[in-house]
Amino acid sequence: MKIALFALLLWPLAALPALGQRLAGTVRNARGERLPYASVQETATRRGTLTDAEGHYELLLSAGTHRIRFQHLNHKAQTLTLQIGPQGETLQDVTLEELSVQLPEVTVRRGEDPAYALMRRAAVMARLHRREIARWQAKAYIKGTIRVRKVPFLLENALEKAYLKTDLTYVLESVSELHFTQPNLTKETIVSVRSNLPPGTRPLINFAQLSFYDEKVGELISPFSQKAPGYYRFQYLGAFQENGLQVHQVQVIPKVRSINLFEGTLNLLEAGLSIHSLQFAFTPENGITYHLRQVYSPFEGVWMPVQMETEAAPELMGTQSRVRYVTSVQEYALTLDEAYRPVPGLLDEKSQPGAVSGPPLVYRLSDFRRHLDSLETRQRTAWLRAGIDPDLLTTYTLRVDSGARRQSGQAWQQHRLIPLTADERRGYRQADSVYRANAVRIRRDSLRALPAFRPLQLLTGKVYNYGVRPELMDYPRRLTYVSPLMGLVRGDIFNTVEGYVAKTSLLYTARRTDSLRSELGLTARYAVARRRLNAVLSGGYGSFNHFLKGSIGRDVAQFNPTGIAEGQNTSSTLLFENNYLKLYEKRFVELSLQSRLLPPLGLQLTGSVESRFLVKNNDLRVWRNLPDRVLTSNNPRNLELGDSTAFPGHKAAWLLAGLTLTPGQKTGVVNGLPFRYTGSTPAFQLNARVGQAGGQFFSQLELGVSQTFTLLKNELAWQAEAGWFPSPPQYLMDFKHFNGNRNITMTTELSRFRTLDYYLYSTARPYRQLHAMLTFRQLMLTRIEKLRLMGLREYLILHGLHTARTNVFEVGYGVRGLMRLLSVEGLVAFQNGRYQQAAVRLVTPILGDF
Repeated sequence: MKIALFALLLWPLAALPALGQRLAGTVRNARGERLPYASVQETATRRGTLTDAEGHYELLLSAGTHRIRFQHLNHKAQTLTLQIGPQGETLQDVTLEELSVQLPEVTVRRGEDPAYALMRRAAVMARLHRREIARWQAKAYIKGTIRVRKVPFLLENALEKAYLKTDLTYVLESVSELHFTQPNLTKETIVSVRSNLPPGTRPLINFAQLSFYDEKVGELISPFSQKAPGYYRFQYLGAFQENGLQVHQVQVIPKVRSINLFEGTLNLLEAGLSIHSLQFAFTPENGITYHLRQVYSPFEGVWMPVQMETEAAPELMGTQSRVRYVTSVQEYALTLDEAYRPVPGLLDEKSQPGAVSGPPLVYRLSDFRRHLDSLETRQRTAWLRAGIDPDLLTTYTLRVDSGARRQSGQAWQQHRLIPLTADERRGYRQADSVYRANAVRIRRDSLRALPAFRPLQLLTGKVYNYGVRPELMDYPRRLTYVSPLMGLVRGDIFNTVEGYVAKTSLLYTARRTDSLRSELGLTARYAVARRRLNAVLSGGYGSFNHFLKGSIGRDVAQFNPTGIAEGQNTSSTLLFENNYLKLYEKRFVELSLQSRLLPPLGLQLTGSVESRFLVKNNDLRVWRNLPDRVLTSNNPRNLELGDSTAFPGHKAAWLLAGLTLTPGQKTGVVNGLPFRYTGSTPAFQLNARVGQAGGQFFSQLELGVSQTFTLLKNELAWQAEAGWFPSPPQYLMDFKHFNGNRNITMTTELSRFRTLDYYLYSTARPYRQLHAMLTFRQLMLTRIEKLRLMGLREYLILHGLHTARTNVFEVGYGVRGLMRLLSVEGLVAFQNGRYQQAAVRLVTPILGDF
């Protein structure tokens, strides 16, 4: 519960203040209503603040004359000249008039709303706005607040143990220094953090650079995207004047109200088609509706975001809360790229068919696109010559100042840009009293968290952390012990070969540097029916790009390593008398290397030397005896081997080499650690496996491809694979296996057939398989807006398998997002062109593991 509450706070965007005499007051509208989070800025230095949730503001200034700009979304900005005295406090209340948007006379061609021509021009100009600033720096103040209003009875105890209370406002404040350099370098230093969250937690809230000029804002399609006309309708609401500048107002309306789309109003300046302000609502995958507001101000001729506000009222599992995230950015210092100056005017050929490019500062859209192409090509060449990789998604560095958490409440009076409301001040006081009242318990809990051994931990398990944990990093050393009782939680406690099973493990990891780590692990498995203790010792060393791992020991293994989850087999065996898990035992030494040769090219090498042994059923006692069910032998049935899947004990050795190529893969670096983002480009996999088992040589070649992309605004994910054996193996564990399923519940991976037997169609001959899932934005149930906004998705699935012995084809319809986790599928399976069966499947990452 505590983690979930903290996660709701960790959104992002921000700002800071100025020192001196105090200017304070309240900002209202013409009806006398207080305006929350209005921007208040000193025009010369661009230092400023925001009003709080009750419309009150405070700003520290030096004595003298100052011009102060007051601004609020959908209100006329007002600039006042004020004389600040050398002592005391200057009070200044302000009333802002609401904007009067006028709908001018416009010529509408082909019945098109004039907003479309405006947004076409703005979408092209967005490319310029992404690159026009060579570098910038700023200071940011961020405040996140959360108030839990209601929790279900069953969670009240968990809330109390986390030292959290309902109807208490929790506040997390942060001050950051920001630096950005084109094309992708961002540095953020958090210089101060303060919160009233429970002691022992170390939450952070940091600046997030959300640019609506990008094609996507996170996972949401931006109204400025080239694809936006396929997802949005635009309606022109009119225009207003502000300080002699014309501002257009556009209504942004999703064509189909759905998750990951914005809805609201966008104000655009005619000069440069820059964002003036916006007010959107959106619903991401979590099903929570957020309300986002942004206000921009000019800095050196470029309009930059100075105020951002996000709020939501999540209702999860009976818990009701309200979350607000407010950011103010100030003290911008910009360095403009002169190649993109001055900003030209644009003519839209579609709404102005006879328009031609005129003087140097007027372009047709097509001509300006070519101009931008030329500029970006020259800029890219310059970056490459300077040793800068323009293809990186980002190089983001976040650092927390060593004294960020030690600043006093008095020091925060200087840092705090937005005054605390009465509820927030009360929240700080009440949280302090809660923690003082629980001081003894908090100290006892902190002592329990120390890496000290206690006998009870043999039953409960424990993670022992060692060393000093730097901000934003893991502990230098960690020892993880998993208790045998965890099997009761996972459900993997029984199979017919071993009877009841107890498993335990120890894993020690050490962080050598930010990217280099090592690990040493021991797993043990005791089979009651066999009275056998198996154990495996493993170790690894490497980095994100290159990791070497080895293991040695004795263990049982499935003939198909990805056959059925052990927990799922436990329930299917004990309750339904279906023992699908098939095992053999092996003593082995294995060594593997995973290496990233180039950003799009990965290499995997795995080699093993094994002694393999046949095992048989030993415990056939189940909880439910069904008259029409019989437990089967541990020797799987297979079409190619018939009833001869039993094998003599033998020695084997094999080597697998795999290459993964993702040509369009993008990479980025966060705090020195690289990450990869495939996006919609296909990934190709080539595997070659050679070995010998029982004195017979075998070899296998396999080629696969997978991709997820948008098809007619719907999402298509597919995988295809083909392979053959130049030299076939003789034992089942060396065959090609296909991920099957015979239970009503199953895991979520795309490559798993819904009705296929686990081993019947495993092959040592040529094979082909295809899996595809087409997820619709709107089909049948998702035409109901409420269901669609709750995260419900409909999809069609197709699975196909061709071998020398069979052709299997599955096609079905599914609904995803029930209770946020569950998918329900109905499908029909065909074999060799004939109807085989109809089935219903429950697909979930939770049930599939039990």
